[in-house]
Amino acid sequence: MTRTGRDSARAAAVWTWVTCAAAVLCLPRTTFPIPWIAAFVLPALLFYALRRRVGLDFGWAVAVSGATHIATVLAAQWLHPDIEHVTALGCALLPPMVFLAARRHRDDTTWALFLALCVFLIAVIVAGQRSAWSWRLWAFIGTALVALQLETRARAAAKARIEILDVGSRRQTLASVTGQLLMAIAVATIVMQGLERIRQRARPLPQFRDSESSAGHGQVGLNDKFEFGPAAQQLFDLEHNELVRVTAQGLDHELYLRTAHFELAGLDRWSKAQPREQDPMFEEDVRHLGYPSVDVTTDRITIETNENTGRFLFLPPGTMRVVGVGLVYGNPRRERFQRLETGPVTYTVEFQDRRPIATDRPFDPEFRSLARLPRELGPHLSHFDRVLDDAAIARDASPIEAARAITAVLQRDCEYEMREPT
Repeated sequence: MTRTGRDSARAAAVWTWVTCAAAVLCLPRTTFPIPWIAAFVLPALLFYALRRRVGLDFGWAVAVSGATHIATVLAAQWLHPDIEHVTALGCALLPPMVFLAARRHRDDTTWALFLALCVFLIAVIVAGQRSAWSWRLWAFIGTALVALQLETRARAAAKARIEILDVGSRRQTLASVTGQLLMAIAVATIVMQGLERIRQRARPLPQFRDSESSAGHGQVGLNDKFEFGPAAQQLFDLEHNELVRVTAQGLDHELYLRTAHFELAGLDRWSKAQPREQDPMFEEDVRHLGYPSVDVTTDRITIETNENTGRFLFLPPGTMRVVGVGLVYGNPRRERFQRLETGPVTYTVEFQDRRPIATDRPFDPEFRSLARLPRELGPHLSHFDRVLDDAAIARDASPIEAARAITAVLQRDCEYEMREPT
């Protein structure tokens, strides 16, 4: 390579470092505080210096940089303890950076670019947060793509032993850069589509934006995330995406909605009930799902859902009549229904609160088989038996109180494992 070619390759490498640094600095500070960025960047730079500049043994270099990484993460955790989700993603950065930094190419800047693109991946994952959705994220995307182009030009010059700015080599270099750039644009387009979907989920619907001003009209919002942890202030600590809004007036009892995709729940799998029973009754856009009781008051509520609810139909127990949902299918005996069509919908529900009246009678042993639990639970059976034998819970007319009592036992005596339904 000529002197001019080496200077051009070195200049391209320097500009790659500059754009990578600019990309990292463009990350939103509320989501990526500087101590956390430094906690993952500095150990990689230290490993590079120990291996490439000092010539330290590979094992010792990994040990020193790994210890530094642990120390910097602990320090960042002490300074900013509220970003555990970013920490979990960032911990995957060190091994690939160590591998790429150990490559023995004199002018290789791939690992520096890889650092920027890894952090970019984290930015994409957490971009659904409104704090991360800002001009800084877009600036990071732009600088990361510029770094990709510069790094490609540097590698093309080093491999072909040519000067980047040489007129005779522009066509060959342009072909290489164009291919890489088109691939980057294609990936970026897919990422942007995913970001837009996340942004739409995080953004409230127009008809739901007046929730604060209409809080006094008996409206209640639900969403799709809940936690059972001890930090929850209620049984279900709902947060994030709003799915359902209910307008109810004059209710003198608690209201809860339920929906289902899997009607049958087991210890290790969920399944759909077969065969399904199609709704046979048609009266324009009215669905009769039950029959009223003459001695129970009939209530009426209006329910709005957004585009994220799919075919799910949110109904209270004791639903008799639904207006405005189109064709409904499901199992009336279990009161589990779904819509045939997808998308947002506003519908009216007529229902009756048919909960049993509170009584002082003890739990009827005749119905013990209904509450019998599988033997696979082993030693945990005694915990559930204590709950079911509690007379105060057995005679309680409110399902939510019984659920709270059972949840308290589960939190105290059981462990949870996340499993996907099959």
